[in-house]
Amino acid sequence: MEAEISRVKKRLQEELERTRALEAWVHNISHSLAWRLIERFDHLGRRLIAPPGTGKGLFYDLVTRSVEADADVSQVRRNTKLPNFLKSYHKLTKRLLQTHTRERAMSLAVGGEFEAIGLLEYYLLTQNGLKKNDVVIDVGCGSGRLAFQLSRHNFEGDYIGIDIVPDLFENAMNLCKRPDWKFYKAPGLIIPEPDESADFVCFFSVFTHLLHEETFLYLKDTKRVLKPNGKIIFSFLEFSIPSHWGIFETSLADRSSDEVLSQFVSRDGIQAWASHLELGILEINDGDRPHINLPQPVRFDDGREMVETGHLGQSVCVLTKVYDNERSGR
Repeated sequence: MEAEISRVKKRLQEELERTRALEAWVHNISHSLAWRLIERFDHLGRRLIAPPGTGKGLFYDLVTRSVEADADVSQVRRNTKLPNFLKSYHKLTKRLLQTHTRERAMSLAVGGEFEAIGLLEYYLLTQNGLKKNDVVIDVGCGSGRLAFQLSRHNFEGDYIGIDIVPDLFENAMNLCKRPDWKFYKAPGLIIPEPDESADFVCFFSVFTHLLHEETFLYLKDTKRVLKPNGKIIFSFLEFSIPSHWGIFETSLADRSSDEVLSQFVSRDGIQAWASHLELGILEINDGDRPHINLPQPVRFDDGREMVETGHLGQSVCVLTKVYDNERSGR
């Protein structure tokens, strides 16, 4: 059996090398649909999806990487006996849809303040140089807070929204009404997009629910898809911010199997990740201190307003690639 698998892998790799020109076509396939097909026809699908001469080797490669990434997530969670964020978020979203209107449920599923937080995220990107025709990958896009604001502000570039809960990214897709944008189910700790294709990759309130090992693996693949001078922007929780302590206390009180993990990250941890991945840290901003320039006031559901400058509540880190010539000058 192992010999057969090796022969198939070798054949598929040869096919992959001959079909690089089809890469753009493959990445325009609906990944969500493809993944559902593979889940339904798993055994047969993996054997027949790239027979010799079909020119679909890259699609096989994409699916194989997705399977391996899911295995990485499951293995890490099993070893640590921690809540599985896939199951937790599916259950949370289902429960909210049963007890609230769809609009309210879609807001609560991403922490509430759909309008205000979406605007703050959008202004954070523009402050970091977002251009009209850039490519934005929004990992953990949720129900569309950032996507909606990009659409509302007539963003003309490409947007890819990825999330683990179909109800959420389907809501974002319907809300934005942008058929040229892509939304699909996260296949694991990878971003199934071409190398050096994105100007921005965002993780808003994503690493707050992942193990450190999972975050590192995500950042590793993010570097691959990032264009030269592109930026990674992520929010995180840290014990040095007094307002974050309440989140930790909530985690202490809720030890159920359905608990959504709240993960804290230290700045020395971020520095270590950046160093090992050869990423540069452009800035780190405290979650409770205004650092986002606001061209207009941002109003919250309870009537509060942020004027001139604002903050997300979570701390924010901005990373970029570090090249050989830059490293040699350090």
